[in-house]
Amino acid sequence: MQRTWVSFSKAHYRKASRWFLIITAVVCPLFASSSFAEVQTTLSVTSPNLAPGASGTFNASTLSGPAGTITNATLVNPYAGVFEYMLSGGTGRFAGVSGTRFGLQFDSFQIFQSFLTPNYFTVVNSNTICPATTTYTWLMNRFRSWDAPRDGMDMTRATSIAGGVLTYSTVANPAVQSSSSFDLAGPTNYATSYSFDDTPWGACSNAKIKAQNLAYPPLDKYGQFLFGTGNVGIYVGGSGNPLVATLVPQVVLGSMTYLGSTTLSGLFTTFTGPTTQTQQNILMSADAA
Repeated sequence: MQRTWVSFSKAHYRKASRWFLIITAVVCPLFASSSFAEVQTTLSVTSPNLAPGASGTFNASTLSGPAGTITNATLVNPYAGVFEYMLSGGTGRFAGVSGTRFGLQFDSFQIFQSFLTPNYFTVVNSNTICPATTTYTWLMNRFRSWDAPRDGMDMTRATSIAGGVLTYSTVANPAVQSSSSFDLAGPTNYATSYSFDDTPWGACSNAKIKAQNLAYPPLDKYGQFLFGTGNVGIYVGGSGNPLVATLVPQVVLGSMTYLGSTTLSGLFTTFTGPTTQTQQNILMSADAA
C-alpha cells in the first residue's frame, strides 16, 4: 500500500548539528506527507508501508520551486529501524543525486536526510486531519543555544529548556498556549507562560498550523505545528537553524500495557565543547495526572 507525503515548508533546514533525539515508535502503513527541507521546494513523496526487513520503491516530485523527480528509487526498512533511501539519480532538481539517505518513521511522520545533501533533513507527514483540542507534553528533539555562535550547548544549565506542556485549542486565541516548561539540570519544572498565535496565517489546515510565539523562548519566534494520526505532533522552528520538538498527548496512565505502547525513548547527546559530549538515555511518557 502506498502513501503520499507532501512537504509543508519551503526552507532548507540544517540537520541536528548539536544533538538529536531518536524516537522509537510504531511504524504506520502508507504515507501522504508534509515535508520541509528541500530548499525553496514543496516536496511530494510516495512510498510503501514496509515491514522490518522488507524493501520497496519510492517516488518523489516537487510541487513548487525548481522542478525535479525521483522515480522508482529503493527504500529499505532494515531490522535496525532506521530507513534507508537509496538514490540513483533523478530529473531536474534531483539530477545526479546519489548515495543513501537515512531516516526514521513514527506515527504518520518520516524524518530523513535531504535528497539534495545529507547535511540537511526533511520532515514529511501523511496525515491531513487537524486534531481536536488536546494537551501535549513536548520534548525538544533538536536544540541549540540562543546565542549559537558564542554560547555552549550545555543541557546541564537551568536555562536550557528541554520540554514542557502546551495545549492546542480549536477555539481559543492564541491557538496554542502553555504555562509550564522544565530543564534537565534538576530536573526542575517552571511556571512559564508562552503562547502561539496563528491569526496571521489562519487556523489549522491539513494537520498543520503556522504560528508566532508571543513570548519566547523556550521555542522559536516563528514555527509550524504538524499533527499526526494519533494526535502526536512535531514542532519545527521557522529559521534555517530550527528548534524541533515532539508533542505527545497527555493521558492518565492506567496500565503497563498502555505505558508500553506510548513511552518514547531516545539518546540525548549534549555537546559541551568542540570535542566533548555527554549522552543520556531519555524515556518520555505523557502523564496528565
